[in-house]
Formats: sequence, structure tokens, C-alpha cells
Amino acid sequence: MLNEGHIWTYRDNCSHGYAYQPVCSGEINEKAIERFTHALIEGGVHGLFPGSSIGEFSSLTNEQNRTVIEMVSTTAAGSVAIFAGCGGTSIKDVTENIDAASGAGADVAVVVAPYYLNTTQSGLETFFHTIANRASLPVVLYNIPSLTGNALEIQTVETLAEHENIVGLKDTSGDLTYHYRLNERTDDDFAIFQGATGLAAASLELGSDGIIAGPRTCSRNISPVFTTLTKRMSTISSLTS
Repeated sequence: MLNEGHIWTYRDNCSHGYAYQPVCSGEINEKAIERFTHALIEGGVHGLFPGSSIGEFSSLTNEQNRTVIEMVSTTAAGSVAIFAGCGGTSIKDVTENIDAASGAGADVAVVVAPYYLNTTQSGLETFFHTIANRASLPVVLYNIPSLTGNALEIQTVETLAEHENIVGLKDTSGDLTYHYRLNERTDDDFAIFQGATGLAAASLELGSDGIIAGPRTCSRNISPVFTTLTKRMSTISSLTS
């Protein structure tokens, strides 16, 4: 049975794309990952996100997740940035995932809010601060409260953005007002990315730095829409330098 999942997309100068993370009979289909990765890069994306939500990272073993990250990184061969999904529900697991991602060639670690058990904003602050202090890669926060049950409030993001190793946030809250406030209340060097494809154009007009799009988004179709927008640009290279 084929399990389709998301590799992902970043936008820089309006480039998008998509791919899948195939698992066949419990094993990673490395040839398919290589093929999809090449297709994404040829389509004009500027970053890849192995181990994402749509990639069902929570259903993969740590070894499988590392294999996916390593395959994508090796195939990309430095041509685009690799933002590796390193989510987990414990600080120890997340920091180990980040170390594994770093060893596999990733440039940035994407860390989702802890899920299943609810916590406070103070608890989220402690969680992310501790991870950032220990992380061997720059950290991008991932806010997707519909799946985690834990929303990162604006004030919490403002505080976390002051940490030198926390460099951005992917927002899949679906709340455009929240997204606007993120842009207004964080510094320009803190990258804000929209994860809800339907809010892509509006978010870019608000000043967001890019789109991390799902598998329904194709670079060939969506790029012309965004080339007409005037927006603030924060390149991926500034996050990984």
C-alpha cells in the first residue's frame, strides 16, 4: 500500500512545488523520493521539507525519518535549503531528532508544538527555549493548533523570536488576523511563512516571507499569481548562513 506524504515547498521569488514521501510495505521508497525531489527542484522551489505533517512524520520511526531527510538532502546536493521536520512530544526526542537531521544534511529544524497533551504558554516557552539552547541547527517554530491542540500565542512567539537560534515560524493556524499580527510584531529577520495555501496571496501582501505549501500546490500554476505582488523578501539563505 502506498502512503503518500508531503515533502513540501518554500517560496522565494514566487517559487512553489510539491512532492510525496512514499512508504511501500513499511519501507521507504528511496527511488520515488529521489524522483520527486528532482521534480520539485526542477519546478523552481527554493527549499524542501522532509518529515512534515502531510509526510506523516509521527507515523515514521526515527530511522525512517532520518532516511527520508538524508535522501532528500543528498538528492538536492546543496541546490536548495533542507528544512527537516524534527517534531516530538519530549525535549529529549526533539533534540535527538535535530541532531540526526543535522547529521543527515539538513539546514534548519522545523519543530512543531508538542501534541496530544495540552500545556500553557509558559510551558510552550520552556519547551522551545530548552530545545533552541540545545539544538545543533537553527529552529523554525511550527504552529498548527488544529492538530496539536496547543496554539502559539502572539506574545509567546514574540518572546521566542528573541532567541538567537529561533529564526522563524510556519503558521498553519488558518487565522489571517493572527498571521498579520505575527508580521507586525516580530523583527524583519524573523521569517514568517504561511502554511495555509488558501491564504497564500493575502499573506504575501501582508509581508510574509514565503509559503510552505501542501501537495495541491504546483509551482507551474501558482507562480504567476504571486509575481504581481509587491512584498518584503527574506531569503532562505539568510536563515541558513
